Amino acid sequence: MLSTTEIDRLAAMANAVRPDWPIRSLRTGIATNHRARAYQDVAVAMAWIATDPATRTPGRLDEAGPWWDAAQAGSSGQEHGRSDPRSPRCQVVGHGSYPVRNCGACRFESLDPSDPTPEPGPSRYAEAAARGAQACREAIGAGRRAAARTDERKG
Repeated sequence: MLSTTEIDRLAAMANAVRPDWPIRSLRTGIATNHRARAYQDVAVAMAWIATDPATRTPGRLDEAGPWWDAAQAGSSGQEHGRSDPRSPRCQVVGHGSYPVRNCGACRFESLDPSDPTPEPGPSRYAEAAARGAQACREAIGAGRRAAARTDERKG
């Protein structure tokens, strides 16, 4: 499962290759449709579609295509079939929503618990939002002071 930090990195990577694809839209698309996939798999598939001249939008990542086969080429010893939503499902109890060749739940269960994903640090977006909120408070205060001075002159 992708962490917020990994989603941010993938969105930034795709935006670096395709500046016409907004980071915010990329982040939303990855988080909504690909959060359960492996980081490396999404990175490979995203790089493929971002550099493919036939790709018009990042929504192509949601489609079956050779980019998912490329993503799986070196990531596991499981059987590799065509990228098809009707492909055989994982037979492990509780994993039936994943394709047998790309079971995110199986990969998650194989992770070493002593090597956790680092907690994401403070986001630059949070800092920007705090600065923006402070600027708004200052502007509102300045507007109120100006209105009070106008009222004093009228009165």
